[in-house]
Amino acid sequence: MNPVTRLSMACALVGLYALAPQARAQALDIIPIAQALDAGQHTASFTLINRSARPSRVQVRSFQWTQAGNTDVLAPTQALLVSPPFASIAPGQSQTIRILLRGPSADAEQAYRVVFDQLPDADPSQVALAFRLTVPVFASPAARANADVHWRTVEDHGQWYLLAHNTGQAHAQLANLTLAAADGQALTLSRPALPYLLAGQDGRWLIKAPAQALQAGARVHLTSSGRGSAMDSWLTLDQGR
Repeated sequence: MNPVTRLSMACALVGLYALAPQARAQALDIIPIAQALDAGQHTASFTLINRSARPSRVQVRSFQWTQAGNTDVLAPTQALLVSPPFASIAPGQSQTIRILLRGPSADAEQAYRVVFDQLPDADPSQVALAFRLTVPVFASPAARANADVHWRTVEDHGQWYLLAHNTGQAHAQLANLTLAAADGQALTLSRPALPYLLAGQDGRWLIKAPAQALQAGARVHLTSSGRGSAMDSWLTLDQGR
């Protein structure tokens, strides 16, 4: 498995923390859990706090973040620099990690992920697990940008899907996404990705429910509350593609 694929899979871990003010890997806190750089802003920082009784070694890297085929893709980049790239944090101490965005603001929001790898203990007599957390960094374009998510449902080879398309120039945060049948029965949505939909990208969720609950022409109730995706609306199951 190549490094980029491994990093894409590792993004699932931080999805557990995506809406929280800080993340924790073992006894390592990362504050904040996301950064949003305004147009013209080039610097920001994260604080790592070691709350354990042992030193913590961390490697920090930056990646360009895109989405393709309903999957998050990370690629090494020099557009966002991190300093220092390695840190050794004593028990109870903290370390500031600075990020620097290179170049002028783009026409659309740019998305990055900063990857924090908590390295195993160097003592060979100790058994330790390495943890990885990835946190988003969004760089705003020169002109004001917003997310604009459009939703619909389609049937494909006997399976029903909820589709989203973000026509805006900024990411949407898909929080508390729910789908229910007309009688109130909750429908399960399955999508192997983080709760973000980047600018210009599509999202696709498999709808899991008994066949009788998913018939062409039936109405379903969609709700979401995230940035750029807040909705409380009814959709009609559409057999067209």
